[in-house]
Amino acid sequence: VIKRAFQLALGRAPTPNETLIFLEAWRTATSDESKLSPKNSPLPNSIMRTVRAEKTGEFYTFKEFLPASKLYTADLDRSQCNARIRGLSHLCLVIFNSNELAYLN
Repeated sequence: VIKRAFQLALGRAPTPNETLIFLEAWRTATSDESKLSPKNSPLPNSIMRTVRAEKTGEFYTFKEFLPASKLYTADLDRSQCNARIRGLSHLCLVIFNSNELAYLN
């Protein structure tokens, strides 16, 4: 899995040292995630907004309805994934935040 993640994100295989580091980090992240029980977070159908009136400068609050959230099909939520997958997502974030993706050669 780690080799595949490196190949897809960076276009190369991980070094043996990187593989060992990522395997240990995955074990740690999986262990940490197994102690958590994330809750499902559905999208809201409406939100309260506060804005300043253009002419008077006074603040007022209104309820904004979000019709697009009814049609939106979300990806898997954290609560729908096991600790191993959530741990792997931590490693993917590390790869995507690496300096190899920050600069062009």
